[in-house]
Amino acid sequence: MKKENQDQQRKASVPTMKYFFISLGVFLLAIVLSLTTNLLLKQFGFTASQADHIASFIEGIIAACATGLVLYQLALGKEEQKRRNDIEEARFLIEANQFFLSDKNMTAVQDRIEQRIFYHKDKVFTEELINDNNIQLFINYLVYLEGLAPLVQNDILRLENIDNLFGYRYFLVINNPDVQTKCIKAYPEFYLGCIRIYQKWRDHQLEAGKTILQSDTELDKNWDEFEKYANDLNPDTTVTKKHRKGGKRNK
Repeated sequence: MKKENQDQQRKASVPTMKYFFISLGVFLLAIVLSLTTNLLLKQFGFTASQADHIASFIEGIIAACATGLVLYQLALGKEEQKRRNDIEEARFLIEANQFFLSDKNMTAVQDRIEQRIFYHKDKVFTEELINDNNIQLFINYLVYLEGLAPLVQNDILRLENIDNLFGYRYFLVINNPDVQTKCIKAYPEFYLGCIRIYQKWRDHQLEAGKTILQSDTELDKNWDEFEKYANDLNPDTTVTKKHRKGGKRNK
């Protein structure tokens, strides 16, 4: 991992050095041409003032062309960097999804909740959703989401990209009342990342016209202390009182 980071830093520094040497080379070329032109013009009978004026004009044209060239190269560099970032983001999401699907404990938590809210929602279950035997599975599920939360909050992972893979999995547990009571509300300091990104992710889904899972128990509406923990991590976070228009809620 350390070697990969060093390679990425080295690659990122290459464009900067390239543009520096381009600018330096053009600057030196402009000086050489200016001096040469000045001397030649004097040889052909131009006065010193006339020669200096023409040489300065030529130097200015070269400098303008050099500036345009550097700006063009910078634009290409930014586009290339964006393309590399998009590829890295896509690779990360593919690997994160594969990890989730390959972990039977993760999929077991998802299936256990789905059985109660979708497939057999009218059935009366005698066993609690979360008990002493499986609570660690739910904790691990939340901790996995907690690892993704800072990447979402800081826009390293863009919601429009991560939402299709993990939006369902996130709201499936975050809006589940049993998970809220036995995990999130009981130990909120361990899930601050998940709490912090809740409204940002929820608003994104609403604006995209998506259905919010278990909307009758949305975390910020079903917990009196939501604002306290959402704002503790980021004092500048503004907790909205009204939902934005666009999506709908699945009850």
